[in-house]
Amino acid sequence: MHVLERIAAALHDAGVPALALKGAALHLTVYDSLDQRPMDDIDLMVRRDDLARTRQVLEELGGVREPTPVSEDFFPRFYYETGYLFGDVCPVKIDLHVRPFRPLRYARFVPDDALWGGAQQVSIGRASVFVPSPENTLIHLAAHAAIHGATDGKWLQDIQLWSDRFGADLNWHLILDRVKRWRLALPVREGLRAAAHAFGAVYPPGFDRMIHEVRTNWRDRLALWQAPRDADHPAAQVLVNVLCTPGWRFALAYLRAVAFPDRACMSGTDEGHQGMWLPWAVMGRWLRPLVSWAHRGQRCDRPGLGLDQAWRGDAMADGRANL
Repeated sequence: MHVLERIAAALHDAGVPALALKGAALHLTVYDSLDQRPMDDIDLMVRRDDLARTRQVLEELGGVREPTPVSEDFFPRFYYETGYLFGDVCPVKIDLHVRPFRPLRYARFVPDDALWGGAQQVSIGRASVFVPSPENTLIHLAAHAAIHGATDGKWLQDIQLWSDRFGADLNWHLILDRVKRWRLALPVREGLRAAAHAFGAVYPPGFDRMIHEVRTNWRDRLALWQAPRDADHPAAQVLVNVLCTPGWRFALAYLRAVAFPDRACMSGTDEGHQGMWLPWAVMGRWLRPLVSWAHRGQRCDRPGLGLDQAWRGDAMADGRANL
């Protein structure tokens, strides 16, 4: 939170409004002490027009941008966030957003400025940041939980606590209208239901029926089914993004960016690379999911090694390769 205060003050001096999301926003509004709600990182959103100035401010403060795995413009064109690390011994990670969340389908329906409407300014030390309106915060918390499989108790507790604090004043008809327009009815419904299953009712009587009646299609369902699996199944992530994202030119541009990464992003540096290394590197990238699948099958055939053990081992190896 001290890092967030420094960043907020510097962005304010640069004329850049910043919107805190999730844990940081909740610590500034509903949680009474920092030990009530753990945080792995700070989610901070800026407007796309302010992105260049924000990057400059973060780098002047000592932030180190995480390398992009595809192309320099993959964020923000196709991806919703990028990471910055502050500090060496116990670094603090900033997830810098221009959109609320993945998958790519939502980039076509949820406006970049969706969470800015009605945002409220709150103090943090000698600085201040914005937090989304109560309705937008609930939409974001519920959709985010569902996109990640609604498996983390802290995300469900966030929904329950927010509903307890603001439920009587929330405009539920406004929430319903927005999730319809933003095509978020399915993830918001699933996130709210998971929180209700864990903690009891988090919405008024009748709201579950109304949001259930909002029409969804197979692309909505496929995108949400895949979203929690993205980290473990990157090839399926790409395929589902292409199938479920409207606008064939946009989807094909995304596919091309993933299939043919920038030279610098493939090598880290051009120094020492000569000849035909890039085509071979790209081919290796294409074949990695197939090799991983075949390797997983071999691991599962070994006597004494359970399917779950084999999957975990390959998932760890895939994670190291991605890093």
